[in-house]
Amino acid sequence: MNKTRNLLAAAVAIPMLVIGLSVATPARAQYAMPNWGDYDDGHNWRDAAWWYQSQPEWARAHHPEWWGDFDSDRQWQPAWWWWRHQPNWVRHHHPEWWGDYYQGQWYPAAWWWQNQPGWVRLHHPEWWGDYYRGQWYPASWWEMLYAALAAREHPDWWGAPYQGYWYPADWWWENQRGWCREYHPDWWGDYYQNQWYPAAWWWQNQPTWVERHHPEWWGDYDDHHEWRPANYWVQKDPNWVSSHHPDWHGDYDSSHVWHAASYWTAKDPKWVASNHPDWMKARQARVEQQRRLEGNVASNESAQRRFEDQTRAHGLPETTREQATREPQRRLEQPRVDERRAEARRAEQSRAEQRRAVEAPRAERPRVEQRRAEAPRAQQSRVEQRRVEAARVEQPRAEQHREVEARRAEQLRVEQRRAEAPRAERAHAAQHQEVRHAEAPRPAQHPAEAHRAEQPRQEQHAGGQQHAQASHDNGRRTQ
Repeated sequence: MNKTRNLLAAAVAIPMLVIGLSVATPARAQYAMPNWGDYDDGHNWRDAAWWYQSQPEWARAHHPEWWGDFDSDRQWQPAWWWWRHQPNWVRHHHPEWWGDYYQGQWYPAAWWWQNQPGWVRLHHPEWWGDYYRGQWYPASWWEMLYAALAAREHPDWWGAPYQGYWYPADWWWENQRGWCREYHPDWWGDYYQNQWYPAAWWWQNQPTWVERHHPEWWGDYDDHHEWRPANYWVQKDPNWVSSHHPDWHGDYDSSHVWHAASYWTAKDPKWVASNHPDWMKARQARVEQQRRLEGNVASNESAQRRFEDQTRAHGLPETTREQATREPQRRLEQPRVDERRAEARRAEQSRAEQRRAVEAPRAERPRVEQRRAEAPRAQQSRVEQRRVEAARVEQPRAEQHREVEARRAEQLRVEQRRAEAPRAERAHAAQHQEVRHAEAPRPAQHPAEAHRAEQPRQEQHAGGQQHAQASHDNGRRTQ
């Protein structure tokens, strides 16, 4: 009977173990290691080692995502080679070479983001980066090649350049702790197993610890349940911050970069005291609240220890003792969990409403642009229509004007003919009289005298004919 029971228990435990492993570890990888490299001027493919051996400056400037370094033989080796042979050296000198092990092989963050993005968001929110044309690139690549875009879209990627290369905050906290405390106290984070992690990692993996020890790490979760610090929200959605987190005090520096009150208090407390005295009061209130919270936690821990002692004294079963041990902690955590869930729902609802408010003008903008584009065409159509109408109205007027001008010209010609008629009649009468006078009988004259007398008459007759002919021609021309 016991053997059968053990077999059944094993049959149930094995599938549960498989399910647990499938949740704790990512799915089996189907892709090889990233093939870092590029084409040279002759369109020949060269790997990253060749570029770092022959053109290291070009490789650092154009491909900062090719993580690696030179070994003792001056041969460039990629990051996975270093993680395989000298992991402690990498942790100390290059914490910015993000990645993790899978089946004994280390893979860089780009491989994980490409193949297991959900797993990365859950376990490594500190691996900052984004996609470009379907390929994930780390924050160093964006900061080196598209610094303005990275500063505008990802203010939560904390880091700074050093000797021509951009390093994230974990590198700075590992190599320049004093510099970070002095110049960037707003790079929130802490150490875990001798490795520094930013606030996003802590809020994702240890939210209760953060609430107890670092309530000044202001931030909230986005739509993908990724924690973002306060400076990210202030830059991306200031109206949402004003309505949901009015206690996030801060101010802008000379470069118009927003910093939280903790940054200004650490950098210049006198300036804070003179310009923002309310910050000090709010800070004192938070400290008092934190002390009360720690006191409640201590009292709950004491109650839990007393409860454990009582359960041991009464000899409860193991499962009952474990449940009783977890019960006070669960009661302590449950209000916070409920509050975070309610706050997340309210934040999501507010962001959804604001997105709708933002999307409405965006949807209206194409219609406005379309109406603006159609306005000149409509105006031109109206102008053409007015021209056509004007032509239609003007045509009868032009025809009427031409008729009036024709009548005037005709009247002028009639008047001219009437004026020419008396002159033509008088000329014709004078000619007729001369003809009759010439035909009348005259006394005989000497041939010479007759000739002299005939000559003037001939000349007069010729002149009369010419005058009559001219009058006749003028009459015809006038007609």
